[in-house]
Amino acid sequence: MYPPYWEQACAELSKADPILAEIIASYPGELLSTRGDAFYSLVRSIIGPQISVKAAESITQRFMALVSPLTPHMLADTPADALREAGLSRQKISYLHSIATHFIDGTVNPALFPHMT
Repeated sequence: MYPPYWEQACAELSKADPILAEIIASYPGELLSTRGDAFYSLVRSIIGPQISVKAAESITQRFMALVSPLTPHMLADTPADALREAGLSRQKISYLHSIATHFIDGTVNPALFPHMT
């Protein structure tokens, strides 16, 4: 089942970006889905961009083994040195600890997302 915004989003992305337009046209009927976990999605979006897909997957596997279960408190309690040994840069560690802190203190509240513009 498509979310209510799906068709409009595909049309706007296709209009704005010829490469995305080609990709969207190549996969009719497909859609992106979510795990329903905003914290997980944000963490993965920070870890993911790497020099290569293989490097990203390797770092993600080490990270997930280190921070398990993946919760804001668990991540906040994981020392920067341990995250660095997993292959994360200082900047990414800073972003990850910041996100964890904001989820813990309520600055980021996924329950409010549906009501936000």
